[in-house]
Amino acid sequence: METRLGKLGKQLDEMKASAAAEAGRAGEETNRYLAKAEKKRKEASSKLEELREASEKKWHEFTFGMNRAAEDFQQADEKAKSRFRE
Repeated sequence: METRLGKLGKQLDEMKASAAAEAGRAGEETNRYLAKAEKKRKEASSKLEELREASEKKWHEFTFGMNRAAEDFQQADEKAKSRFRE
């Protein structure tokens, strides 16, 4: 999971660097999508940190939440990518 989040995070950072060169409304809209993706990345990272602290008793509850956070982050990342390409 950490590898998956790291890979998505790296892609997000690369898009942010490229988006900085965009101007006008398209750049603003791209930045909004990137900001949403960044928020999801932070949420997923927070869930991963919980994993490190979670007890075995809460393992199933945690894995469900972690998978959902990673899926949300991936969807936000994909939306940002699609806006970036337009």
